Amino acid sequence: MARSPTIVASNAGPSTATGATVTDNFPAALTGATWTCTASAGSSCPASGSGNISASVTLLSGGTATFTV
Repeated sequence: MARSPTIVASNAGPSTATGATVTDNFPAALTGATWTCTASAGSSCPASGSGNISASVTLLSGGTATFTV
């Protein structure tokens, strides 16, 4: 069973990070990639997308956004 890569963005604080951009460019050989994002309580990120990741997130102090490809 293949494992899905994950990328975790986090905010060490002390303030909320509003409108921060998470970016990850996939290798050219990886085509048709899709991803999902789950944010910790009170934080936010887009639910899903396709292709390279370039997503705006809002992370509370101590918050995370986990992207799964």
